[in-house]
Amino acid sequence: MRGQRASYLVHSWTGLLTGWLLFVVCLTGTLVVYKFPLKALSNPEMARVEAPDNLGPDGALAAFDKAVPGAKVSVIAFPSDIYSIHQYSVVAKTVEGGENRYWVSPETGEVRSELQSDFADFVQRLHAGLFMGQKGRWIVGLLGVTMAVSLIAGLWFHWPHLRRDLFHLRLGEHRRKAWADLHKFGGVWALPFHLVIALTGAWLGLESLIGIRASSANPIEIQGEGPGTPLPIAEIIRRAQELRPDFRPSHVNMTDRGMAGATIRVQGDLPGHRLVQRGQTMLVFDADSGRHLQTVDRTEQGAGRRVLAMMRPLHYGYFAPPWGEMLYFLLGLVCTAVVASGLFIWTERERRKRHPRDKTAVTRMERANAAVMGGMMLALGGIALLQGLARLPASSQLFTPLGGLHFLGSQDVLSGRPVAIELWLFLALWIAAGTALFRAPPLRAWRMTLALLIVSLVALVALVLAPVWGTQLTAGALAAGPGYVAACIVLALTALFALRRIRLDDGPRTAPSST
Repeated sequence: MRGQRASYLVHSWTGLLTGWLLFVVCLTGTLVVYKFPLKALSNPEMARVEAPDNLGPDGALAAFDKAVPGAKVSVIAFPSDIYSIHQYSVVAKTVEGGENRYWVSPETGEVRSELQSDFADFVQRLHAGLFMGQKGRWIVGLLGVTMAVSLIAGLWFHWPHLRRDLFHLRLGEHRRKAWADLHKFGGVWALPFHLVIALTGAWLGLESLIGIRASSANPIEIQGEGPGTPLPIAEIIRRAQELRPDFRPSHVNMTDRGMAGATIRVQGDLPGHRLVQRGQTMLVFDADSGRHLQTVDRTEQGAGRRVLAMMRPLHYGYFAPPWGEMLYFLLGLVCTAVVASGLFIWTERERRKRHPRDKTAVTRMERANAAVMGGMMLALGGIALLQGLARLPASSQLFTPLGGLHFLGSQDVLSGRPVAIELWLFLALWIAAGTALFRAPPLRAWRMTLALLIVSLVALVALVLAPVWGTQLTAGALAAGPGYVAACIVLALTALFALRRIRLDDGPRTAPSST
């Protein structure tokens, strides 16, 4: 009995103290499952699936050298799939000393120094680092640890009634019972997923502190023997595929390109190893002679290294598109609902303790829940709508004073660099929406939030698909467009269900006073 009480306290207080941050991380993590389709849809001029590759890797490198003279290229990624938004991606150090990423059109050879929009990475940075760079990643890693502790404590506490909780879902009852059942039902049925997300998230957030990464076992730095006249990249790739016919190259990594002793590393994937971080199989060659120097295969480096290489695919669900992505998306919504329902349960319990006879009482915690969580959802919806409008030719000029809303500037508030205007705009939307929701009665605030969210999602479908309609980004059920539409529909239906479930006839709880 004492252990049950202790586990209840651990579960409650870890959830309460980290609940709002966990809600932000879980909701944005759910959206990040579709990061790469969203990135392609946000850059319709670049992400043309039907565009032919008229260059090859050597032609792309030549086009880049001509456009950016003096830059030292280290990486060239191929336009193989939606992960590269069907462009050659070049990482190079400029003559000024900074390392930048460039994009080369495989059709025309046009070199771009920036994307049309990096909104997908904007959401990713909120999820992975809370817009605080490396320190934010550590915070998110600690959130993963507390989430795992809370899950285990909750399982211990509910263990005597676990069988009942598996099938007990009274959504038609009073909202306190409905939230409690949803919290337990979603927590128990999706427990393996919650634990995987918590543990992998903890590792990914804290791996820089621990000092061990999946990619840290780099090839031994073997020096080549040539004078600095490298073979064509295509020839190096041909030799790599001769050694491993089942090998699918994704990019090449060049060490000391054009210098004596340079090497070139061909990185890619092997079939049947989707649960391994992309590019973890590497074949190293002498850049001049093409002699094979070394092979590094994460799948053959023991269980420990294999597990580390699985962390990112397991966390984000990229390993089994499209159905795996949809499953992760749905389970991510369940995870978000479990976090939110836990906060609602605690708030309702405290309200009843403080005001056992006053059903009209409203606590500040109720208002704060609506302000923080509802405000964040409205801010995300609002900034996504503005990003969509900024991509339309008819309305793009309206956003010129805001820099075009490309989401390309610094999104780290602790970096000391000027922060991108898009981040300030998002935070302003969050504060404005949160303030309005805090002032409204909680039930009305949530109804407004959900109704506006549904309208935003419907508008987003039209805004995002309009620039790519008729292209291969919308052709076929497995293309980026239909997947994005399906995600928006699921979100809208979830919001509609919650909107219909909220009852305004549960007492006139609209008292102006707060406690």
